[in-house]
Amino acid sequence: MVVRRVKDLVRDKFNVSIAEVSDNDVWQRAVLGIVLVGNDHCFVESALDEVLRFVRGKAEVTGEERELQSFSDTELGKDLRHWEG
Repeated sequence: MVVRRVKDLVRDKFNVSIAEVSDNDVWQRAVLGIVLVGNDHCFVESALDEVLRFVRGKAEVTGEERELQSFSDTELGKDLRHWEG
């Protein structure tokens, strides 16, 4: 119940995607994945920091991993052309 409440609060307050991605069957433990998309690297980092501070205020956080991915216009264009046909 705590995990669901934290997910709902984070989703509502920060407009990010959040899901329980591991340890679903382990009692009193959850691994949450949070996704934020933006066009400014500094904004994304700052927003993720704020989300993590918020979560730490609601539940005990024992670890954190981050992965940031950047895509250039040319990479995006190649991907879109691939899907078009």
